[in-house]
Amino acid sequence: MVKSFFYGLGAILLAGSTLQAGHESCVDSCYPMPNMIGDFITLPDGLVNPANQFDYAVMVHNSGGVSRTKASQNNNILPQDRLFLDTSWSDDALFDASNNARSHEVYRTNFGFEKVFQDGLSSVELRLPMINGYDSNASALINSQAALGTQFGNLYVGGKRVLWQDGESTLTAGLGVTLPTGNSTDYVFMGNTFVNIENETAFLKPYVAYSHQNGASFFQVWSELDLAVGGNDVYNGNVFLGEYQQQNLYALDMQVGRWLYYNPNASGLVKGVAPIVELHYTTTINDTDNINLVQNYRNPFNRMDFWNVTMGMQAQVGEASNLRLAASLPVRNGSQDETHASDLTLFLQWDIMR
Repeated sequence: MVKSFFYGLGAILLAGSTLQAGHESCVDSCYPMPNMIGDFITLPDGLVNPANQFDYAVMVHNSGGVSRTKASQNNNILPQDRLFLDTSWSDDALFDASNNARSHEVYRTNFGFEKVFQDGLSSVELRLPMINGYDSNASALINSQAALGTQFGNLYVGGKRVLWQDGESTLTAGLGVTLPTGNSTDYVFMGNTFVNIENETAFLKPYVAYSHQNGASFFQVWSELDLAVGGNDVYNGNVFLGEYQQQNLYALDMQVGRWLYYNPNASGLVKGVAPIVELHYTTTINDTDNINLVQNYRNPFNRMDFWNVTMGMQAQVGEASNLRLAASLPVRNGSQDETHASDLTLFLQWDIMR
Protein backbone atom coordinates (compact mmCIF):
# COMPACT_ATOMS: atom_id res chain seq x y z
CA MET A 1 0.00 0.00 0.00
CA VAL A 2 2.79 2.42 0.93
CA LYS A 3 4.75 1.61 -2.22
CA SER A 4 1.67 1.96 -4.43
CA PHE A 5 1.07 5.41 -3.00
CA PHE A 6 4.60 6.61 -3.67
CA TYR A 7 4.79 5.06 -7.14
CA GLY A 8 1.55 6.88 -7.92
CA LEU A 9 3.08 10.06 -6.55
CA GLY A 10 6.05 9.57 -8.86
CA ALA A 11 3.73 9.29 -11.87
CA ILE A 12 2.01 12.52 -10.82
CA LEU A 13 5.37 14.28 -10.48
CA LEU A 14 6.43 13.18 -13.95
CA ALA A 15 3.10 14.27 -15.44
CA GLY A 16 3.25 17.57 -13.60
CA SER A 17 6.73 18.25 -14.91
CA THR A 18 5.26 18.81 -18.40
CA LEU A 19 3.52 21.98 -17.19
CA GLN A 20 4.80 25.41 -18.15
CA ALA A 21 7.69 26.36 -15.90
CA GLY A 22 9.75 29.34 -14.98
CA HIS A 23 9.36 33.08 -15.25
CA GLU A 24 9.84 35.56 -18.04
CA SER A 25 12.80 37.08 -16.20
CA CYS A 26 14.64 33.74 -16.23
CA VAL A 27 16.34 32.71 -19.47
CA ASP A 28 17.42 29.12 -20.14
CA SER A 29 20.78 29.47 -18.39
CA CYS A 30 19.11 30.83 -15.26
CA TYR A 31 17.75 27.52 -13.97
CA PRO A 32 20.02 25.76 -11.43
CA MET A 33 20.84 22.03 -11.53
CA PRO A 34 19.47 20.29 -8.40
CA ASN A 35 21.59 17.89 -6.38
CA MET A 36 21.22 14.16 -6.81
CA ILE A 37 19.13 12.94 -3.87
CA GLY A 38 20.41 9.35 -3.81
CA ASP A 39 19.68 6.04 -2.07
CA PHE A 40 21.36 3.61 0.35
CA ILE A 41 23.01 0.23 -0.20
CA THR A 42 24.01 -2.26 2.51
CA LEU A 43 25.60 -5.64 1.81
CA PRO A 44 24.40 -8.25 4.33
CA ASP A 45 27.86 -9.42 5.41
CA GLY A 46 27.53 -11.41 8.62
CA LEU A 47 27.76 -14.74 10.41
CA VAL A 48 26.27 -17.66 8.48
CA ASN A 49 25.97 -21.21 9.81
CA PRO A 50 27.25 -24.19 7.76
CA ALA A 51 23.77 -24.67 6.24
CA ASN A 52 24.04 -21.11 4.83
CA GLN A 53 21.26 -19.92 7.13
CA PHE A 54 21.82 -16.24 7.73
CA ASP A 55 21.61 -14.63 11.16
CA TYR A 56 20.26 -11.18 10.39
CA ALA A 57 20.93 -9.99 13.95
CA VAL A 58 24.68 -10.03 13.42
CA MET A 59 25.20 -8.17 10.17
CA VAL A 60 28.43 -6.22 10.05
CA HIS A 61 28.02 -2.95 11.91
CA ASN A 62 31.04 -0.98 10.84
CA SER A 63 31.68 0.27 7.29
CA GLY A 64 29.84 3.51 7.87
CA GLY A 65 27.21 2.06 10.18
CA VAL A 66 24.63 0.34 8.00
CA SER A 67 25.37 1.41 4.43
CA ARG A 68 28.04 2.03 1.81
CA THR A 69 28.49 5.72 1.02
CA LYS A 70 27.84 6.86 -2.54
CA ALA A 71 29.70 9.83 -4.02
CA SER A 72 26.46 10.84 -5.77
CA GLN A 73 24.52 11.10 -2.49
CA ASN A 74 23.34 14.72 -2.07
CA ASN A 75 25.98 15.81 -4.57
CA ASN A 76 25.90 18.24 -7.48
CA ILE A 77 27.61 17.84 -10.80
CA LEU A 78 28.87 21.43 -10.41
CA PRO A 79 31.34 22.48 -7.69
CA GLN A 80 29.63 24.49 -4.94
CA ASP A 81 30.46 26.48 -1.84
CA ARG A 82 28.02 25.03 0.68
CA LEU A 83 27.29 23.72 4.13
CA PHE A 84 24.77 20.89 4.26
CA LEU A 85 22.71 18.62 6.44
CA ASP A 86 21.51 15.32 4.97
CA THR A 87 19.24 13.27 7.21
CA SER A 88 17.12 10.19 6.52
CA TRP A 89 14.83 7.69 8.21
CA SER A 90 14.36 4.12 6.97
CA ASP A 91 11.32 2.15 8.08
CA ASP A 92 11.91 -1.47 9.15
CA ALA A 93 15.35 -1.50 7.57
CA LEU A 94 17.07 -3.89 10.02
CA PHE A 95 16.39 -7.58 10.49
CA ASP A 96 16.02 -8.98 13.99
CA ALA A 97 16.65 -12.73 14.15
CA SER A 98 14.61 -13.01 17.37
CA ASN A 99 11.43 -12.53 15.31
CA ASN A 100 12.90 -13.29 11.85
CA ALA A 101 11.64 -10.01 10.42
CA ARG A 102 12.73 -6.49 9.65
CA SER A 103 11.58 -4.57 12.68
CA HIS A 104 14.04 -1.75 13.42
CA GLU A 105 14.35 1.72 11.95
CA VAL A 106 17.60 3.36 10.87
CA TYR A 107 18.37 7.06 11.27
CA ARG A 108 21.28 8.55 9.33
CA THR A 109 22.63 12.10 9.49
CA ASN A 110 25.46 13.57 7.43
CA PHE A 111 27.05 16.89 8.36
CA GLY A 112 29.26 18.28 5.63
CA PHE A 113 30.73 21.09 3.64
CA GLU A 114 32.09 21.67 0.13
CA LYS A 115 34.63 24.30 -0.93
CA VAL A 116 35.24 25.55 -4.48
CA PHE A 117 38.65 26.45 -5.93
CA GLN A 118 40.35 26.83 -9.35
CA ASP A 119 37.90 29.51 -10.52
CA GLY A 120 34.88 27.39 -9.67
CA LEU A 121 35.92 24.38 -11.75
CA SER A 122 36.96 22.14 -8.82
CA SER A 123 35.88 21.48 -5.25
CA VAL A 124 36.61 19.35 -2.20
CA GLU A 125 33.91 17.87 0.05
CA LEU A 126 33.77 16.39 3.55
CA ARG A 127 30.95 14.33 5.11
CA LEU A 128 30.74 13.19 8.72
CA PRO A 129 27.98 10.55 9.21
CA MET A 130 26.15 9.60 12.38
CA ILE A 131 23.98 6.48 12.38
CA ASN A 132 21.39 5.11 14.77
CA GLY A 133 21.01 1.43 13.89
CA TYR A 134 22.90 -1.72 14.82
CA ASP A 135 25.31 -1.27 17.71
CA SER A 136 28.97 -2.13 17.14
CA ASN A 137 28.68 -4.73 19.93
CA ALA A 138 26.42 -7.62 18.96
CA SER A 139 25.46 -11.04 20.24
CA ALA A 140 27.04 -14.05 18.51
CA LEU A 141 24.07 -16.27 19.40
CA ILE A 142 21.78 -17.41 16.62
CA ASN A 143 18.23 -16.02 16.98
CA SER A 144 19.34 -13.45 19.55
CA GLN A 145 17.77 -10.00 19.67
CA ALA A 146 19.58 -7.30 17.70
CA ALA A 147 21.53 -4.72 19.70
CA LEU A 148 20.91 -1.12 18.67
CA GLY A 149 22.94 2.03 19.23
CA THR A 150 24.14 5.37 17.87
CA GLN A 151 27.67 5.92 16.58
CA PHE A 152 29.77 7.87 14.11
CA GLY A 153 30.32 6.21 10.77
CA ASN A 154 33.11 6.34 8.21
CA LEU A 155 34.36 9.77 7.12
CA TYR A 156 33.96 10.63 3.42
CA VAL A 157 36.34 12.98 1.56
CA GLY A 158 35.80 13.76 -2.11
CA GLY A 159 36.98 15.98 -4.91
CA LYS A 160 35.61 16.76 -8.38
CA ARG A 161 36.59 18.68 -11.48
CA VAL A 162 34.51 19.99 -14.38
CA LEU A 163 36.02 18.49 -17.54
CA TRP A 164 33.77 20.10 -20.15
CA GLN A 165 30.84 22.50 -20.20
CA ASP A 166 28.75 24.34 -22.73
CA GLY A 167 25.51 26.26 -22.38
CA GLU A 168 23.38 23.18 -21.67
CA SER A 169 25.64 20.25 -20.76
CA THR A 170 28.34 19.50 -18.20
CA LEU A 171 30.76 16.59 -17.80
CA THR A 172 32.44 16.14 -14.42
CA ALA A 173 34.87 13.57 -12.99
CA GLY A 174 35.64 12.97 -9.35
CA LEU A 175 37.13 10.70 -6.73
CA GLY A 176 35.74 10.02 -3.29
CA VAL A 177 37.43 8.16 -0.43
CA THR A 178 35.65 6.61 2.55
CA LEU A 179 38.01 6.34 5.51
CA PRO A 180 37.59 3.68 8.26
CA THR A 181 36.82 6.02 11.15
CA GLY A 182 33.79 4.09 12.44
CA ASN A 183 33.83 1.47 15.20
CA SER A 184 35.02 -2.08 14.77
CA THR A 185 32.53 -4.88 15.37
CA ASP A 186 32.56 -7.26 18.35
CA TYR A 187 30.36 -10.35 18.46
CA VAL A 188 29.99 -11.25 22.15
CA PHE A 189 29.24 -14.71 23.60
CA MET A 190 28.69 -15.13 27.39
CA GLY A 191 30.44 -11.84 28.13
CA ASN A 192 33.50 -12.59 26.00
CA THR A 193 34.30 -11.41 22.49
CA PHE A 194 33.75 -14.40 20.21
CA VAL A 195 34.67 -12.61 16.97
CA ASN A 196 36.22 -9.21 16.40
CA ILE A 197 36.09 -7.61 12.95
CA GLU A 198 38.33 -4.57 12.63
CA ASN A 199 37.13 -1.59 10.62
CA GLU A 200 40.22 -1.09 8.43
CA THR A 201 38.96 -0.94 4.83
CA ALA A 202 39.07 2.28 2.83
CA PHE A 203 36.90 2.64 -0.27
CA LEU A 204 37.87 4.46 -3.46
CA LYS A 205 34.97 5.89 -5.46
CA PRO A 206 35.98 7.15 -8.93
CA TYR A 207 33.07 8.50 -10.93
CA VAL A 208 32.00 10.47 -13.97
CA ALA A 209 28.78 12.48 -14.12
CA TYR A 210 26.93 14.14 -17.01
CA SER A 211 24.06 16.62 -16.94
CA HIS A 212 21.90 18.26 -19.58
CA GLN A 213 19.47 21.12 -19.17
CA ASN A 214 16.88 22.23 -21.69
CA GLY A 215 15.31 25.34 -20.24
CA ALA A 216 13.44 24.34 -17.10
CA SER A 217 13.97 20.59 -17.69
CA PHE A 218 17.05 18.77 -16.39
CA PHE A 219 18.66 15.34 -16.57
CA GLN A 220 21.79 13.92 -14.95
CA VAL A 221 23.50 10.54 -14.69
CA TRP A 222 26.32 9.35 -12.42
CA SER A 223 28.49 6.29 -13.15
CA GLU A 224 30.49 5.21 -10.10
CA LEU A 225 32.75 2.44 -8.82
CA ASP A 226 33.08 1.59 -5.12
CA LEU A 227 36.37 -0.28 -4.65
CA ALA A 228 37.54 -1.80 -1.36
CA VAL A 229 41.20 -1.10 -0.57
CA GLY A 230 42.62 -3.65 1.85
CA GLY A 231 40.44 -5.72 4.15
CA ASN A 232 39.19 -6.06 7.71
CA ASP A 233 41.21 -8.31 10.04
CA VAL A 234 39.09 -10.96 11.78
CA TYR A 235 40.04 -12.38 15.20
CA ASN A 236 38.73 -15.13 17.44
CA GLY A 237 39.91 -13.79 20.77
CA ASN A 238 43.60 -13.18 20.12
CA VAL A 239 43.76 -15.66 17.24
CA PHE A 240 44.00 -14.09 13.77
CA LEU A 241 41.58 -15.86 11.42
CA GLY A 242 42.11 -13.93 8.22
CA GLU A 243 41.35 -10.73 6.35
CA TYR A 244 37.83 -10.12 5.07
CA GLN A 245 37.74 -8.27 1.75
CA GLN A 246 34.41 -6.54 1.16
CA GLN A 247 32.85 -6.76 -2.30
CA ASN A 248 33.34 -4.08 -4.93
CA LEU A 249 30.31 -2.28 -6.34
CA TYR A 250 29.24 -0.47 -9.50
CA ALA A 251 26.41 2.08 -9.42
CA LEU A 252 24.44 3.94 -12.08
CA ASP A 253 22.24 6.78 -10.78
CA MET A 254 19.90 8.80 -13.00
CA GLN A 255 17.74 11.86 -12.30
CA VAL A 256 15.08 13.67 -14.33
CA GLY A 257 12.92 16.65 -13.39
CA ARG A 258 11.61 20.07 -14.33
CA TRP A 259 11.24 23.40 -12.59
CA LEU A 260 7.50 24.00 -12.23
CA TYR A 261 8.20 27.45 -10.86
CA TYR A 262 11.42 29.43 -10.68
CA ASN A 263 11.77 33.16 -10.19
CA PRO A 264 14.99 34.30 -8.47
CA ASN A 265 13.53 37.83 -8.25
CA ALA A 266 10.39 36.79 -6.39
CA SER A 267 9.68 38.69 -3.18
CA GLY A 268 8.52 35.58 -1.30
CA LEU A 269 10.65 33.06 0.56
CA VAL A 270 10.23 30.27 -2.01
CA LYS A 271 12.00 31.13 -5.27
CA GLY A 272 11.48 27.83 -7.08
CA VAL A 273 9.94 24.35 -6.94
CA ALA A 274 11.01 21.30 -8.97
CA PRO A 275 9.75 17.67 -8.82
CA ILE A 276 12.50 15.04 -9.13
CA VAL A 277 12.43 11.33 -10.00
CA GLU A 278 15.54 9.13 -9.77
CA LEU A 279 16.39 5.53 -10.70
CA HIS A 280 19.31 3.84 -8.92
CA TYR A 281 21.04 0.59 -9.90
CA THR A 282 23.88 -0.98 -7.90
CA THR A 283 25.52 -4.38 -8.43
CA THR A 284 28.33 -6.41 -6.87
CA ILE A 285 31.16 -6.99 -9.36
CA ASN A 286 33.03 -9.79 -7.57
CA ASP A 287 32.22 -12.79 -5.36
CA THR A 288 31.99 -12.61 -1.60
CA ASP A 289 34.99 -13.35 0.56
CA ASN A 290 34.65 -15.99 3.30
CA ILE A 291 36.22 -16.43 6.74
CA ASN A 292 35.86 -19.95 8.16
CA LEU A 293 34.43 -19.99 11.69
CA VAL A 294 31.92 -22.16 13.54
CA GLN A 295 29.66 -19.81 11.68
CA ASN A 296 31.18 -18.58 8.41
CA TYR A 297 31.53 -14.84 7.91
CA ARG A 298 30.42 -13.88 4.40
CA ASN A 299 27.66 -12.44 2.22
CA PRO A 300 25.24 -15.39 2.03
CA PHE A 301 23.61 -14.06 -1.16
CA ASN A 302 26.96 -13.47 -2.93
CA ARG A 303 26.15 -11.53 -6.14
CA MET A 304 23.37 -8.96 -5.67
CA ASP A 305 21.58 -6.38 -7.82
CA PHE A 306 19.78 -3.45 -6.20
CA TRP A 307 17.13 -1.27 -7.85
CA ASN A 308 15.67 1.74 -6.03
CA VAL A 309 13.39 4.58 -7.08
CA THR A 310 13.68 7.96 -5.36
CA MET A 311 11.01 10.65 -5.74
CA GLY A 312 11.09 14.11 -4.25
CA MET A 313 10.72 17.85 -4.52
CA GLN A 314 13.37 20.58 -4.41
CA ALA A 315 12.50 24.07 -3.21
CA GLN A 316 14.78 27.06 -3.68
CA VAL A 317 14.42 28.87 -0.34
CA GLY A 318 15.54 32.47 -0.12
CA GLU A 319 18.75 33.66 -1.73
CA ALA A 320 21.16 31.13 -0.27
CA SER A 321 19.64 27.71 0.43
CA ASN A 322 17.67 24.86 -1.07
CA LEU A 323 15.63 22.11 0.56
CA ARG A 324 14.80 18.63 -0.74
CA LEU A 325 12.17 16.28 0.64
CA ALA A 326 12.13 12.80 -0.90
CA ALA A 327 11.26 9.14 -0.47
CA SER A 328 13.16 6.09 -1.77
CA LEU A 329 11.68 2.62 -2.31
CA PRO A 330 13.10 -0.73 -3.44
CA VAL A 331 11.75 -1.97 -6.77
CA ARG A 332 12.25 -5.73 -6.39
CA ASN A 333 9.78 -6.81 -3.71
CA GLY A 334 10.35 -10.07 -1.86
CA SER A 335 13.73 -10.86 -3.42
CA GLN A 336 17.06 -11.31 -1.66
CA ASP A 337 18.17 -8.07 -3.32
CA GLU A 338 15.70 -6.16 -1.16
CA THR A 339 17.36 -7.13 2.12
CA HIS A 340 19.57 -4.05 1.97
CA ALA A 341 16.65 -1.64 1.96
CA SER A 342 13.55 -0.74 3.88
CA ASP A 343 10.00 -0.46 2.67
CA LEU A 344 10.45 3.30 2.73
CA THR A 345 13.30 5.78 3.25
CA LEU A 346 12.52 9.46 3.80
CA PHE A 347 15.12 12.16 3.06
CA LEU A 348 15.52 15.73 4.18
CA GLN A 349 18.45 17.54 2.60
CA TRP A 350 19.27 21.18 3.30
CA ASP A 351 22.08 23.07 1.60
CA ILE A 352 23.19 26.54 2.68
CA MET A 353 25.06 28.24 -0.14
CA ARG A 354 27.75 30.62 1.04
